[in-house]
Amino acid sequence: MAIVINGSGTVTGISVGGLPDGIVDAGTLATNSVDSAELVDGSIDNSHLADDAVDSDEIAAGAIDAAHLASGVGGKLLQVVSSTTSGTPHTSSNSYVDTGVTLNITPSATSSKILVTVTAHIDKYTGSTGSQNANSWSGQIVRDSTQIISQTGLLWTNTNVYNGGGLAMSKLDSPSTTSQITYKLQQATTNSGETVGLRGGGETITAMEIGA
Repeated sequence: MAIVINGSGTVTGISVGGLPDGIVDAGTLATNSVDSAELVDGSIDNSHLADDAVDSDEIAAGAIDAAHLASGVGGKLLQVVSSTTSGTPHTSSNSYVDTGVTLNITPSATSSKILVTVTAHIDKYTGSTGSQNANSWSGQIVRDSTQIISQTGLLWTNTNVYNGGGLAMSKLDSPSTTSQITYKLQQATTNSGETVGLRGGGETITAMEIGA
């Protein structure tokens, strides 16, 4: 087909590939004439990006997760979930019961580790009966229903209503899932009839997802 230049300023008869290399530059393209639909998959790589061309404004929320990190890029803090509880009840049960110190987290990759920490204060509660024999508080952190760490704290004979000490528990867990999981602190007494528990205010549980 012959190339025709008509009076309206248009050109017809040019087939694909008919223009010499380099004849179309950025100045020839209309503004916003090229978008993602016109780009071939993989056509833009690192060599086509200017230094500092991509910053946080160009990245959609949630676009980068553990699956998009290069192999060997580990030890990244991917997310932090924390919960502070008040009014935790005491217990006289020899079996573990929930304390109300709990949180949910959904790992972004099955290879992630979850660092779980709990800080609180444990007490022996004597009520109006005065001094009681030394007894033990026992606690455990569970993932859903699976124990991942336990700890026992000795509470001593005392004439005060409350007596106890600080509690700190932590565990680097490997849940191997991308489904939501629940971590919680449970407690029990090792002496029947004795009442123990958390002080009830400011107990904190934190879960941090660490990229593998």
